[in-house]
Amino acid sequence: DLGLDDEKIEIASLLHDLAKEYSSEQCLDIASNNGYIFDDFTLKNIKLMHAAVSAFEASRLFGITESSILNSIAGHTVGLEDMSDLDLLIYSADKLEANRDYPTADDLREKIQVDFLAGCLMLFERNLDYIISKGGKCHPKSERAIESLKLRISGSEDVEKDDEVLAEGNGVLTGEEKITFIRSLLSIETWVMVCAVLAVLMTFLGTSIYTIWDQYKKIRPQEINGTNSGQHPPSYYFNGRTELIFLIAGLDQVENASRTDTLMLAKLDFLHQEMKVISFPRDLYVQIPGKSRGYWDRINTAYTRGGSERLLETMYGMTGFYPDFLVFVDYEGFKRIIDVVDGVQIDVDKNMNYDDNAGNLHIHIKKGEQVLNGEDALGYVRYRQDVDGDFSRMRRQQIFLKALKKSISKPRNILRVREIIVQILDSVDLKLIESQTDIIEDVSGEVIETTTYEITGQRLNLRQYMALEKVLKNLPNNNISVQTVPVATEGQVQGKWVLLPDYVQYDIMMNDFFK
Repeated sequence: DLGLDDEKIEIASLLHDLAKEYSSEQCLDIASNNGYIFDDFTLKNIKLMHAAVSAFEASRLFGITESSILNSIAGHTVGLEDMSDLDLLIYSADKLEANRDYPTADDLREKIQVDFLAGCLMLFERNLDYIISKGGKCHPKSERAIESLKLRISGSEDVEKDDEVLAEGNGVLTGEEKITFIRSLLSIETWVMVCAVLAVLMTFLGTSIYTIWDQYKKIRPQEINGTNSGQHPPSYYFNGRTELIFLIAGLDQVENASRTDTLMLAKLDFLHQEMKVISFPRDLYVQIPGKSRGYWDRINTAYTRGGSERLLETMYGMTGFYPDFLVFVDYEGFKRIIDVVDGVQIDVDKNMNYDDNAGNLHIHIKKGEQVLNGEDALGYVRYRQDVDGDFSRMRRQQIFLKALKKSISKPRNILRVREIIVQILDSVDLKLIESQTDIIEDVSGEVIETTTYEITGQRLNLRQYMALEKVLKNLPNNNISVQTVPVATEGQVQGKWVLLPDYVQYDIMMNDFFK
């Protein structure tokens, strides 16, 4: 008896193979729509795709939100590091179900009955031996699952990992995995979105103390006509606009210079109650406007070399338009916001250890309920060393949002609301962009369009903040889609590692963005 919740076992058992009969195209579509990136190993072994996709579908189709259930579903094919008893139970049940009649199956079933952890370890090792005997390779996650299970059995879970595991955690990848890793770096776009939304949420939470509740009740979350008299749709507060486009840049400070570590376009559609997000890889090789002539370089150098103006000009060259808002969020600001509210209480679901010296990212958080300070909170929302990568990370960010709102609502923080707002204003920079397109004729009579822009000093007013907060709060989760600019190839140009866009697929993506 493992002392597990019978209902959780039943749900995970019933749903773990939910997407097993899905085609690889279906799995890829579902992953793409949810901002999930399969690793190279899984892309070459497409039968493994269904595990992560089953977790997505369990959440979408049946409303399953319990992280322990979703983790066990996502990890049932290859395992994952620091597996819980539920994870191990679903993994072993899948490998030893009644129709599995390979030679050692009965021995393994008996061993698990007598000694659960030792039996699970034997199952992992037998599976690994079998794969190798057939000339195959074991998923790195399975190898880490074996190592962590050995440590658990020996009672030494906190023993330092060997050099090979540390090397992988530090981002030392094979050439085969390199492009997937580069793309996956962008997946911190979700936490940048979280920061941008938090800026709105927390500003509202603070200023609402000093304003009239009546103003908030007059705002409808949808664009459709409401039944309450005196209410206004969101577009009412934005000069009739039913769509707003944000360029969101996550800034990372490297060697005394800021660079855009994350770059996204987000369109908020009031009419259809949806948000579409396109992520631009930081190593995307694009044409960047210069003072005298354009040049080609990685897109993350645009801001470093020419600030907001060059960044906007570069994005205009990629998209053909200027956004309505330019939002800057930096890591240090995120940490300061958490520290000013005295941290956030989180029940961390697993030990988190990751070091990236080049990116100055060091995550070392113990499993269990605790109050995370700014440094650890940033690590918590950025950690991605899971079997299902972004899926687990996004779940943690959702948990984090709820915990942060709870922390801000504490009586002590309500009394310190001015200090909190000041910290937000210092950490999140939102600029309003005004653009104008003029149509003129040249000397030959040819019609030419010219578009200009201005970064204004205007700010959102209180009602606009409240309108955005109400729209975002009521936005259905299924109506948020995240995509990444498709990459045709990757390689070195003048000694720099770059990604070359697939412009055909990119045009298709941009057309969909404006639907």
